[in-house]
Amino acid sequence: MWKKSDSSEDMTYEPTQSAPSAGATAPIAHSRAPAAGSGRSSELGTIGPSISIRGEVTGDEDLVILGHIEGMITLPNHDVTLGKDARVKANVSAKQVIVEGQVEGDVNGKEVVTIRHSGSVQGNISAQRVVLEDGCRFSGSIDMGGPGNGAQDSKKAATRAPVSDIKPRETAATT
Repeated sequence: MWKKSDSSEDMTYEPTQSAPSAGATAPIAHSRAPAAGSGRSSELGTIGPSISIRGEVTGDEDLVILGHIEGMITLPNHDVTLGKDARVKANVSAKQVIVEGQVEGDVNGKEVVTIRHSGSVQGNISAQRVVLEDGCRFSGSIDMGGPGNGAQDSKKAATRAPVSDIKPRETAATT
């Protein structure tokens, strides 16, 4: 687990790999290199599966959530990934949001919100781009606001008519 470097006295941590158990799902990839000149941190925070948080989660790095959160998640310049076992009762606001677990609350993405096939969202989604994979569950409204607008205020999204209430326009027939 801890390995002493031959060239110096510094200790480095090298995680050991164990064989996955039968029926185990593939873990979320945590390593990510920042784009050249992007100014983004390569740091990644993780809220483990046994962690439960009530309150506000903020930060200045990408975040992977595998546990339970109630309250608010705000990382406006970073990505948030909710793993398959994540259970979130919170409004989520980030640059990009990927949902593989369950969310009860509004999800706002400056760039994109993706709900994977295992994901479930009960709430409104606001982003420039929205991806709903086949098999995902979603109940709420979607506001794609347009270029440059980014995530819209969730109050505005909540006051819009649901898609089922929108009636097609009647057009004059031309002959």
